[in-house]
Amino acid sequence: MNNCSLNIIEYSQLVSLQKRHTNTYTFLLLNARICHLLTVSQCEILYAPSLLNNNNISTTIDPLDSFLRRYVETMNHNECEKYSNEVRRKFILFIIGIILSVLVILLNTIVTLTILNSTKLRSLITNIFLLNLSIADFLSGCSFLYPCVMNILVEYAVVNYNSILLTHLNLIRNNYHICLIAYAFIMSGMLMSVSILLSISIDKYIYIFKPYSYQKIITKRRCLLWISSLWLISIFIGLLPLLGWNKMKRCSSLKQVLCSSNICLIDRVFTTGYCSLFATISLLAAFVILYVYVRIFFIARDHLMRIERLRSQCSSYEQPSTPATIITLLTPNKINDEKDLQRGFSFSSSIIQRSNDGRERTGLFRVNIRRSLRALRTLLVLLVGFYLCWLPLLIYLLSHTWMDFKNNLIIHVLILIANVNSLVNPIVYAYRSKQFRIELWNGTIGRCCINHQYRPHP
Repeated sequence: MNNCSLNIIEYSQLVSLQKRHTNTYTFLLLNARICHLLTVSQCEILYAPSLLNNNNISTTIDPLDSFLRRYVETMNHNECEKYSNEVRRKFILFIIGIILSVLVILLNTIVTLTILNSTKLRSLITNIFLLNLSIADFLSGCSFLYPCVMNILVEYAVVNYNSILLTHLNLIRNNYHICLIAYAFIMSGMLMSVSILLSISIDKYIYIFKPYSYQKIITKRRCLLWISSLWLISIFIGLLPLLGWNKMKRCSSLKQVLCSSNICLIDRVFTTGYCSLFATISLLAAFVILYVYVRIFFIARDHLMRIERLRSQCSSYEQPSTPATIITLLTPNKINDEKDLQRGFSFSSSIIQRSNDGRERTGLFRVNIRRSLRALRTLLVLLVGFYLCWLPLLIYLLSHTWMDFKNNLIIHVLILIANVNSLVNPIVYAYRSKQFRIELWNGTIGRCCINHQYRPHP
């Protein structure tokens, strides 16, 4: 029997199943399988009815002959081609998602272990925020890895019509509790990541605008209490769908493999109210972060301009017999790379002295314009990276709160872009820190692999 005949038999079997499952997710999968066969068959199904007279398959086809003919004749071949192209796009998207998730998990695991193994890093309050940011991003990476793997396996099962694999995958993926717990991890991790970024920006704000009372305001105990409350709030919001705020329904029978109303997709799980809540909280945090970094940027710029102006005045002013002049400047401190990236600018004093020959001599705290500009660039990277990753998803969620989602694939793309921020965070906040690189090499890589002390260039 040739391939065309085999396909015709399968078409008849699929259509028979469709007539029994017209209101279930099975119908969608069966229809997708027919579309796939239409696009990959060696023969053209629109001309295949002539094969129905074959004696070898007539007993299989005859009971469904009229329905099969009508269904095949009305099948839109172009839409089947669109389905085939969409399958390829999904495969590419979810493979990229798996690669991204693995990188996020790997980088944030290294950051977490490095901070935990280093007494110097643990002693800084700011690194407590970085540690929890890494844990939140690690959670986001793990939670995003699960739907990517599941969707790839489902698409593989649909295309190859592996009924055993498809049955077990749908039993797992569309299970009420498994589906909502998986999304709870995703939403909690993403919300906690945004909350920690907000906390870091507030920490920088207090450090700059209240430098003398910073240590009284930001204590280790208060920091731990604040982070604990953020975790509780994020987990609670993530669990809201599991507590009942969702579109899914519990299956009446535990033996029911596929629940007709339960499809574990974002647009079939989250209500518009929940999407609005998540997007509103994230947008409020984003606006606060924007406000803080814009203020830091302008203050840092004003400080640099003031420093340059005073330096030029001192260098052009010559008075041979004057005593040493002490000028107190509002400047960046020497800023080692660690505090440079974690806290931004702080208040310190710069002493500029004049000798009898009119030359400028710098005191204990020398103004370092290059490092200050590097800090400004870091702030710009943080701000641009955060908004590029998060705004598309938040705008899309808010714009669809009054309508149904039209394309679940778009949501996955936007969540993928938002998770890129979990990859950017450890690079910007940790790996660009000189102190972190020293501890990473000496405490982890150097100890395990090479007996060598790493001394990075400033």
